[in-house]
Amino acid sequence: MRYRELRWPCDFPVSVVHGDTRLQARIVNVSAGGARLRVENAPEPGQVVSLEFGNNRLAATVRWARAGMCGVRLLTPLNKPELSMIRRGHPNATSLVSGRWNAHLHEMR
Repeated sequence: MRYRELRWPCDFPVSVVHGDTRLQARIVNVSAGGARLRVENAPEPGQVVSLEFGNNRLAATVRWARAGMCGVRLLTPLNKPELSMIRRGHPNATSLVSGRWNAHLHEMR
């Protein structure tokens, strides 16, 4: 039986770059090793693309494409801060340590 990575639903904006083409897309679910994208005119399976957001650029291979969606396998897995940022849906957010409050939030009494 093949192991499948844990995936998280999200809504994260990225640019998909392949060749001279730049497409706007949304990551709709993510794991450390891959993602599902909502994108019109998705690249063909087998193509190597770049996912760009902020100052980040991730290389990925398109595994499948159909009906405005595609799946990509990242060539280098996401680290914990990148994965956390994508899961939260904010490209410029800093990472949150699991189980702790954000420093700017205060408990209401």
